Amino acid sequence: MNQDRIDAIAGSLLAGAIGDCLGAATEFKSYDTITRVFGPNGLTEIHPPGRFTDDTQMTLFTAVGVITALLDHGRPTSKEWTKAFHEAYLEWLRTQEIRMPLGDKSGSWLLGESTLYRREAPGMTCLSALRSGEAGNLEDRINDSKGCGGVMRSAPVGLLLADTHTKEEIYEVSCLSAAVTHGHDGGIYPAGALSVMVVDLMNGESVATAVKNLTGLIPKDLEDRLREAVSYATSQPIEPWSLCDELGQGWVGDEALAIAVACAVGGSDLEDSLLIAINHDGDTDSTGAICGNLLGAKLGVSAIPQRFLDAAPQVPLVAQVAADCSVFLRGEATLEFAARYGR
Repeated sequence: MNQDRIDAIAGSLLAGAIGDCLGAATEFKSYDTITRVFGPNGLTEIHPPGRFTDDTQMTLFTAVGVITALLDHGRPTSKEWTKAFHEAYLEWLRTQEIRMPLGDKSGSWLLGESTLYRREAPGMTCLSALRSGEAGNLEDRINDSKGCGGVMRSAPVGLLLADTHTKEEIYEVSCLSAAVTHGHDGGIYPAGALSVMVVDLMNGESVATAVKNLTGLIPKDLEDRLREAVSYATSQPIEPWSLCDELGQGWVGDEALAIAVACAVGGSDLEDSLLIAINHDGDTDSTGAICGNLLGAKLGVSAIPQRFLDAAPQVPLVAQVAADCSVFLRGEATLEFAARYGR
């Protein structure tokens, strides 16, 4: 694996986390409130304490799910993928239901990270689905939720499978990861779309081309929604105040991905795109996280402003997961590495 791949993985995970950290301060606020509180340009810096939310928490556990599935099975079946994701998300659930690590040796090393033991507005669908004890799948849907909790965590599937799986396989695996907790098509298929787009962006394609390349792979209504986002972003200067009028608020999967795509296409650089993505009326931490996942995969770590990285105290944790992904993909997963993932 070359250095560009390593940089793309770290870029996507870190930029996603930064978008999440930025959006955490504006989520649940209207555009008018945002500009009143933070000034006419909205939020332009990470607001203390600068922590990421459940979006990045679950993204890190998605990476755990992919790594453990591949460690255990090499070429997992659909059932094995579902089991691995379910177990990883149950680990995340533990961090939401107890105050501090228990000190046991089961599970992945993330369970020993005390900063994850904090509720940062977790999605109710994710919590309720995981508490049920059952794992949803594409044939046996667990509920009818089309919330964005499936897509906002799905980037690691594309990052980790880009060089070993076809786009069709990556799409299916990512949809399986979302279906563990979300049962509506609108909560599942955007996750697959994001993971496949990440692959194209890692390979140097533009965001608009990555959307175009989804033709025939994703449902027509989702394809139309993403093409609408690209058209909106290229036909006029993109403004935070108009995003939700054009594309929805981002609380459901297709809207969150569409807003992130529009911001990634319409911004002048990664910083500009992220600031558009987190200064609107909707689900700003999720749209910021997804936008960061997209552009980080294409532009790498150097595109992320250093002041953002310095202001987010959990950056080293995200960087460690990115490093683990690279170690695994280079074929350097020792017995000690496997043990850190409960294997």
